[in-house]
Amino acid sequence: EESFPSLFDNPKGQPIIDIRICAGLGIGLEGDENKVLEWVNIPNFKGCVGITVFGDSMYDKYKSGDILFVRPVFNRLGFEPGQCYVVITREDRFLRYVYESEKGDDYIVLSAHNIEVNPDGRKKYPDKIIYADDLVNMYKVVGRLIRDQL
Repeated sequence: EESFPSLFDNPKGQPIIDIRICAGLGIGLEGDENKVLEWVNIPNFKGCVGITVFGDSMYDKYKSGDILFVRPVFNRLGFEPGQCYVVITREDRFLRYVYESEKGDDYIVLSAHNIEVNPDGRKKYPDKIIYADDLVNMYKVVGRLIRDQL
């Protein structure tokens, strides 16, 4: 059984794990429940794991089916505002841009790339302000593989 941190720093390269980042309980990426689908070896992505994008909240920056390579952020204050992260709370997983909140250091803002609006004019994926202490894990997106249609 491979476990954290060996999944992130493995001589085989980078695992692409069976996890959906738009749904599910707020678990991390290093748990035993995350089956390794395949391994790739991309030196620039050393220390990362690959996860598959589902959904269109970050369309057209990331499309459903893209494989994102993410690296853990060990200090929640160590994020770079405006960069893309996988943010995991106890309830949810989000792929979003992360920004500082006007409410102060205890909060962060999660923002989708997709600016599509519903018929009533509201954003389909409105910004979400979360309490920083609700963060369970944060992973910075460092690159991707684009999967063309098969």
